[in-house]
This record gives sequence, structure tokens and C-alpha cells, in this order.
Amino acid sequence: MRFKIFGILFISLIIGSLPAHAFDKSGYTVIMDYGCGDWVEHHQKSKKGFGVGLELAQATYLAGFMTAINLVKYGKSDWFESTNSKGVHLFVTNFCMANPLKSVPNAMEALMREIDK
Repeated sequence: MRFKIFGILFISLIIGSLPAHAFDKSGYTVIMDYGCGDWVEHHQKSKKGFGVGLELAQATYLAGFMTAINLVKYGKSDWFESTNSKGVHLFVTNFCMANPLKSVPNAMEALMREIDK
């Protein structure tokens, strides 16, 4: 009996300590909320040659985000046909420089508003 109680308590603690994911206002879960302050810092390091792999990491993050938007947002098969990944990267970088307390998902929402006009 003691073993069962210990087991249930242990499992409850494990489940309770799992990371929680925040829902943005669209209702979708954003798994990795990349902050604008980190984005700008990584961008500046990669431009100085110190952030080996950071530019690739940013490009990969955006490619995944763009793919997810194309999968869940109805109306077009390619919401980014008017731009390319470098244009999206530049938009996000400029947005984050102007709004360091926001996040990359916020930047992508702003980009979608611009594209949707």
C-alpha cells in the first residue's frame, strides 16, 4: 500500500513539473517562444562572427514558423509567396529591434497583418 501511494505521489510530481506552454491569442500553442531581446542579441553575434550557428538557428526557426502558418492559416497555400525567407528574417529582426520586449511570434503576427492587407 505504501508503495502505491509513493508511486502515485511520484507520478503526480513528475506530471506537475512538466513544462507548460502558453497559448497566444489565436489559441494555438507556441512551443518555443523566442524573445525579441534574444533574437537581436543572436543576430548581432552572428554578424560579428561570434554566434556560429545562430543565424542558421534563426533561419530554421523561421522556416518552421512559416511552414506552420501555411499549414494552419486557410485562404492561400503559400502566405509568403510575396517574399522569401531573407525578407521574413529582416522583417523579424527590424520588428525585434524596435520592440525588444516582444517575441518572434509577435513579429510573425505583425508580418501576417502586413501580408493580409
